[in-house]
Amino acid sequence: MQTENWQSLTDRYLTPEEKASWAEHPMPEGLDQQDYGARWKALGSRIAAALAVPGGPPPEQAEGFVREWFELLEPFSRVATPEMWQGSVRLYDQQPAWQGEADPGFTPAVWSFVRDTAARMRAEGKDVGPLPAFLKG
Repeated sequence: MQTENWQSLTDRYLTPEEKASWAEHPMPEGLDQQDYGARWKALGSRIAAALAVPGGPPPEQAEGFVREWFELLEPFSRVATPEMWQGSVRLYDQQPAWQGEADPGFTPAVWSFVRDTAARMRAEGKDVGPLPAFLKG
């Protein structure tokens, strides 16, 4: 059922070009999807707990979360094209509209926190972790 839900979401939120890029650049073989999903849930839960504390996580912890996020994202970053990256960002930016249809392992608030913190870190010249080649530099 989860696969069907993701298919429905990608049909709605990804362009035909982005979907074609995904088909041409699949995730690495041998990646245990169940374990990978569990790792996203664990990280998402830890970030959500830190966001629930008044004032949110201190800067050092926030940046640590972002680096951990990009380390976990590394299998995708290794194969991602600009189209795949842009489509994924757009999909997760729309998560409030589809929340409950599929479970990426994190809430819209966690996504916004990571997206915004990573953007700030990159603007400050800080390392966020593994990025696709087209985003380096």
